[in-house]
Amino acid sequence: MRYVTPNPDKKEPGFFGKLFSGSSKAEAPIKFRIAVKSQGESTTVAVLNEAGAPETSANAERIVKVIADDLK
Repeated sequence: MRYVTPNPDKKEPGFFGKLFSGSSKAEAPIKFRIAVKSQGESTTVAVLNEAGAPETSANAERIVKVIADDLK
């Protein structure tokens, strides 16, 4: 899964800003793995980094929240 951190403060340049500005590089998406495991009658969802280690960042928390909200 690729995740791009939302930035509500970022303003899009207008037409002329896009036309005359230098090359603007978009933020590269961060790659995560989603691990879903069954444990008895419940299911555990974990966010892992590219190396497969548990991710504990704020981004991981947002990803789990989005998944949980979509399942409701």
